[in-house]
Amino acid sequence: MSRFAAVKSLVVAVLCMASLAATEALGQAARQFSFAYDQPTTTAYGIAANIFDAKLKEMSGGKFSINQFPGAQLGQEPQMLQKLRAGDIDFVITSTANASTLAPQAGVFSLHFIFRDQDTWRRRSPIRRLPRNSAR
Repeated sequence: MSRFAAVKSLVVAVLCMASLAATEALGQAARQFSFAYDQPTTTAYGIAANIFDAKLKEMSGGKFSINQFPGAQLGQEPQMLQKLRAGDIDFVITSTANASTLAPQAGVFSLHFIFRDQDTWRRRSPIRRLPRNSAR
């Protein structure tokens, strides 16, 4: 084996070992996710974000956590949803009305505003088989 071939083999071996070590280190590296909402941290949104962060840390053994962006720091709900869709934000708390502009299926969660009360719903709903007390 020539001296050049031996050096080349050594360089390849070192690069392979360095690559393996880097891959191992990346597998154990902590990751912070972005978590945005448009309310102050003292509201239910902030409390929910804190609970989510604690549970995420617990379930990942401390490898994952969130970096909160409250108070519309990353934009109002429509802008945050666009950034979420583009992958610029990892998590967003938003209303279903705004979410339905990007995913119409999310609008189903706003259906309860269609009817004034349960009696109106029973009279006008195509679902007439439900007993009177089941909707409560």
